[in-house]
Amino acid sequence: MSYCEDQLPAITTTGANTFGCCINGNLLKPRDGSGTFGGSDLGFQAWSDTSGNNEYDEIDIHDFASERTGKIVIHI
Repeated sequence: MSYCEDQLPAITTTGANTFGCCINGNLLKPRDGSGTFGGSDLGFQAWSDTSGNNEYDEIDIHDFASERTGKIVIHI
């Protein structure tokens, strides 16, 4: 197991709202930031739009707490 895999959150089956992934050996876990103009910097956000014909679900993961911020958007 690699260092990245060792740092992932524990796997759950209870819906514990945890997320983490390794991308090219780099760990990405959601971490909140200190906030910006017009809103907060949340590390994890889930969106759902069921109005009209543009139905979608989206998961936005950000690491606002590191010097090299990471981001991944999963659009379903």
